[in-house]
Amino acid sequence: MKKFSTIPFLCVLLALLSTAASAHPILITFDGGEQEIPMVINNAEIVRQKHSIYNPGHFKEQGKYAIMMSAKSTDTEWAEATFYFSPKKAGTVKLSVRGGYLEGETPWIVIRDVILCEVVQGKDGENLLQNGSFKELENDMPVSWNPVKTPYMIQIGTFTGLAVSFPSFVFQELNVRENAHLKLTVVFKTIF
Repeated sequence: MKKFSTIPFLCVLLALLSTAASAHPILITFDGGEQEIPMVINNAEIVRQKHSIYNPGHFKEQGKYAIMMSAKSTDTEWAEATFYFSPKKAGTVKLSVRGGYLEGETPWIVIRDVILCEVVQGKDGENLLQNGSFKELENDMPVSWNPVKTPYMIQIGTFTGLAVSFPSFVFQELNVRENAHLKLTVVFKTIF
């Protein structure tokens, strides 16, 4: 009696599962460049165990006025990414959220929640963003968010979210305090 080998079967199954649930990135930029507000990454070692976070430095020659953050999700589960950083002076900054770029692909990412709060004495404060869950709409676009190109609202199960890609994204401007310990949490998943 021939013994059936399960190894080829498992390889095919893993290949199918990996393509069905391939990971796609979301890209978040926190930019203080217009007012030359330097940004400092907090807890970078912990965050980098799961996600990418860096000061690109290309916004100004002498300073790092932006932080770029990236995390990955699949089309099977909601992902949650949390980042920590501080502005080194008070002023207006821009938070933008878009799908990441992969060579040959421009995935669409649906965002369910964006929460930016100041952490004071170990406790999260209120969300500093307006309409971070995209519930308030005007002309089918989330109120308080500025669209670039064509992001759109989408229903996934019981959740409504905002679909973004690399060229189609949203941003919001907000005021920050000097040396505030900020915590940014984004809940998202790949849709296609």
